[in-house]
Amino acid sequence: AKFKHWIKNGGNTTLTSFGISSYNELNPVYKNFLNQTKYFIKSGNYIFVHAGLNFQIQNPFEDKQAMLWIRDFPVDKQKSGNSLIVHGHNPKTLDSILKQAGRNAINIDGGCVFKHTEEYGNLIALNVTEKKLIAVRNVD
Repeated sequence: AKFKHWIKNGGNTTLTSFGISSYNELNPVYKNFLNQTKYFIKSGNYIFVHAGLNFQIQNPFEDKQAMLWIRDFPVDKQKSGNSLIVHGHNPKTLDSILKQAGRNAINIDGGCVFKHTEEYGNLIALNVTEKKLIAVRNVD
């Protein structure tokens, strides 16, 4: 059941890129990688997470569904340890990404996959040493 959702959200493209048609055919090395991937990483004053955190519950680090799917979440600085939350999942225009300075969470999803649109199609990175956003247009 959990793989049906994955297939619906690009899993077929992933399988095709490996030259296979079923998750069961995937090399165990990649299965282990996927199964061991963490839902979030805390490093220094940063929390890196795919979608975000659910601060409506006592311990937001227990809600794995939120880490994968939440959108537009308010940040509780006490629960986040006053860390900057770096996330994606919800594509934003480059202009709106660049205007996030000073917030408690920063969305770096520039919709890189949407390369044929003017507003999106950017790969965004955050250089945490310099606290600087880097944007590169998808030219693939």
